Amino acid sequence: MLPGLFDRLAAWAASYAPLPRFTLLEGMLATARRKRATAGLEAALWRRYDPRWPADGELPSAAVLSGLGEPTVLHATPVHLTVGMQDVILTSPGEVTPADMAQIDDLLNTHFGGNGLRHHLDPLGNGYLAFDDALEVRTTPPSRAAGGGIFEHLPRGPDAPRLHQLGNELQMLLHAAPFNVAREQRRQPTINGLWLWGAGHGGNEPAPPHELLVSDLPFAHACAAAAGQRRIAVPATFDIAALGGADSVLIVHDGLRRAAEEDDLHGWHEALERLEQQWLQPLRTALARGEIRQLVLDPCHGRRYHLSRAGRWKFWRRPKPLAAVS
Repeated sequence: MLPGLFDRLAAWAASYAPLPRFTLLEGMLATARRKRATAGLEAALWRRYDPRWPADGELPSAAVLSGLGEPTVLHATPVHLTVGMQDVILTSPGEVTPADMAQIDDLLNTHFGGNGLRHHLDPLGNGYLAFDDALEVRTTPPSRAAGGGIFEHLPRGPDAPRLHQLGNELQMLLHAAPFNVAREQRRQPTINGLWLWGAGHGGNEPAPPHELLVSDLPFAHACAAAAGQRRIAVPATFDIAALGGADSVLIVHDGLRRAAEEDDLHGWHEALERLEQQWLQPLRTALARGEIRQLVLDPCHGRRYHLSRAGRWKFWRRPKPLAAVS
């Protein structure tokens, strides 16, 4: 999974054409079979662990993964919000340490005092808000809102105004928090908001889609933990030996997403060059040698690209610029 690969290409092609060429990736995509897939990082991940979940439904992941028994549970994902000319822009705050999350947990539970609302922090660093009453809302996962204005992605439904008010309250509460003062001193983006999402009910228990998860995302690790799946962090480069002989592997490589969110073409270009050198080249070599039977690239935008060893002989499929493929 390669979130951020195609997210900004259309806009960049319109503004900065011609874009750089990436011959290795373009060649791989040219020989791949395309298949439809679930769009959005969180939805695409959840669909792998719960194939019966309808992709147009509200994600039930917060209630399932948190294990909390309250009528409504939502993910409370730390974000950085910037006021723009006509909207508020959501981006990632970068590294969020366990100490940051512990302070958020203390701050919120002290503030709300258990009066119908509490914050829960799981061992993997995921935060949740649990409500004593049932809320009827539809929400948007953070990756679908990141990099753009949030107004069109705010909660919808009969109880949405309550979440809108809560979101404003959380922003004011976080603004002067001590950990944000420390982040500013370190020139890190502040955590000045919590994005609330995943309020669905009745989700199935996650089942492992592969033997091994390779990821640094706390949400992905929570899915794997709930499914009893073996999991490791993402190494600097692809090395098949690091997979420990797993027959099937899900890799979530998150190196492109933040640059795409921040509309940083230069940063995205550099990240994709590293991705080609450190991951795609050794993966293609392993595929050519028969060490990998099949490689599937999923940019989390609604299509997957299936590559096989035999497909590399399809020389008539000429590579196209990434903007044309996306």
